Amino acid sequence: MKFIRFFILTILFAFEACAGENPSVDVTWVGLYSVTSSSKVSERNSLSGEVSQSRGFQHVSTTARIPAVKGTRFGFGFVLSDTDPQAFKVRYVWRFPDGGLINTSTGQASDHFEIERSCKVGDSCANAWVFNHDWELKPGTWSAEVWLGQKMIVSRKFEVYLP
Repeated sequence: MKFIRFFILTILFAFEACAGENPSVDVTWVGLYSVTSSSKVSERNSLSGEVSQSRGFQHVSTTARIPAVKGTRFGFGFVLSDTDPQAFKVRYVWRFPDGGLINTSTGQASDHFEIERSCKVGDSCANAWVFNHDWELKPGTWSAEVWLGQKMIVSRKFEVYLP
C-alpha cells in the first residue's frame, strides 16, 4: 500500500514539474500589421546589425501573400496559455527563400535569422518582420517559426512577391 501511495505521489509530482514546460499556443493574427512605435536596436545576429523593436502591434490584413515593398510589416501574433503565469524563453526564427539574403553593403549572407526573447503567458507576442532594406525584398517562401527549447511550437509560411 505504501508503494502504491508513493507511486501515485511520484506521478503527481512529475506532472506538476512538467507544468509550464509545454504551453499551448493560440495564434491571434497572421499577415500584415502596423505598430504604434518602433526603434532600432543593435543585434549582432542580424544581417543589418540591428533589429526593429516595436510596440503596439495592430493587425491590418489577414494574408499569406506579402508584397516585397520597403516598410511592409508581416508575421503573426500569438498568446501562450499555461496554468503557471510565467515567462518563457522562446526562439523566433525566420527562414528566407532559396539562396537566402545577402546584405549588399557588407557581403554577409544568411539563409535564416533567429533571436531569443521572452514571452509571458497571457501576453500578446509576435514573430514579425519589416522590410527595412532593398536587399531584403526577395520573393519566394518565407517561414516564421517559434521554438521552445528543441520543439517548434508554431510556424507560418508567407509568399513574398514583387508587386
